[in-house]
Amino acid sequence: MQAVSTHMDEQLPEGVREYPLWMLCPSWWYDLQVQKLVHVEDALASNCTCMLCLEVLKHPITCVPGGHTYCKACFEDKNYECEECGKQVTQTVRNTALEAICSKFEFKQQALLAIQKAINKASSE
Repeated sequence: MQAVSTHMDEQLPEGVREYPLWMLCPSWWYDLQVQKLVHVEDALASNCTCMLCLEVLKHPITCVPGGHTYCKACFEDKNYECEECGKQVTQTVRNTALEAICSKFEFKQQALLAIQKAINKASSE
């Protein structure tokens, strides 16, 4: 962790200058930053959601020719007809890029939730 930079030293009271910058911010500031991150992640949620189970995509497959994506397990029971557009599915393609994105999305959501809980706990003490 980096201490407060020298150009700010003149603005800080004596005795505070040796603290890292993150220690000088109030908890509401951290809460606001986490809320911004949650908002950005929520915007990504629709791209990572299976329209059959409404959960984060697990082993996503994309239907050809419709281009809609579902969890592999959710689509296996279907009669090879796309649930969203009704087109007859001629093949499915494993979507490894989306799988990586969804995995990271889920991890970030869990991490942000843990950070929010820690901030709330710290601010209530």
